[in-house]
Amino acid sequence: MVDISKADITHEGHIYGFPVGIEGYGYMYRADLFKQAGIETAPKNPEELRDCAGRLKDMGVTPFVNTWGAWYQAGMFYMNAAIAQQEDPYAFIEGLNAGENLIEGNEAFIRLSEMIKLDFENCDSPLNTDFAAQVSKFGSGTAAMACGGTWNQPSLDDVDPGMEAGLIPMPFMDKDEDNDVLYAGVTTYWVINKDSAAKDAAKEFLNWLVYDEEGQSFLVAELKNIPAFSNITAGTDSIGPLGQTLLSYLEEGKVKGIYNSRYPAGTVQAFGTSIQKFAAGNISQEQLLKELQDTWTSSRR
Repeated sequence: MVDISKADITHEGHIYGFPVGIEGYGYMYRADLFKQAGIETAPKNPEELRDCAGRLKDMGVTPFVNTWGAWYQAGMFYMNAAIAQQEDPYAFIEGLNAGENLIEGNEAFIRLSEMIKLDFENCDSPLNTDFAAQVSKFGSGTAAMACGGTWNQPSLDDVDPGMEAGLIPMPFMDKDEDNDVLYAGVTTYWVINKDSAAKDAAKEFLNWLVYDEEGQSFLVAELKNIPAFSNITAGTDSIGPLGQTLLSYLEEGKVKGIYNSRYPAGTVQAFGTSIQKFAAGNISQEQLLKELQDTWTSSRR
């Protein structure tokens, strides 16, 4: 197992799960539309992102298409971005649980909320867009950027296997170097019930996935996952351009983690609902951060 696969499934030095693959996210973007708008490099900071959105709009293209009507995008992907931007995310989460850290007044959450407003205001019917509509608008070229990750590659291939799509960071922090990251980790682990009558068969199956060429091909070519095991390789043809971009960021050490599993139980949906309310203009930035803080405080262990 590669190192990034181990943290969330390790307890007292023992590993208790099988990582299905490494996934990562940022903004998916249409490289062809960027070129047409004269955007030569990916935006590296909030000012460049705003300029990028303006250029696309002037060209008659919707800058963003995102599923703001669903809590999971806001509660999982956007919330995680601010957590991951902390100097030590694990320590920050422990501090939130202990009542020693605050979301209110936190620089990363303030900057994230500003990007959320820019994103929402430059979407078309953001509260009425579901995943299928997001893929359709992005795939047809009516929208240029979408919050998404490597798991979107099969859906994009179904629309257009030759689509000029890529993955770029979400630039909401002040410093360019803080923004030059993608968010990545293992989102699914398989475990074996120790009391199962099929335990030996399950072990045989997992070993087949890792050590047999057919099993390796299923993990990479079919699921489009970046391998969580160092003995499995993945080429561009297997994982697609989104996966290849994430792989290059992993190799360069330019990734931050995914921490949803560390939140208090049941909070992700509440976080998403609060962010939705803010994006739609129903609460202020201060009220948003207070709601996020109150949700964590009332739910912490």
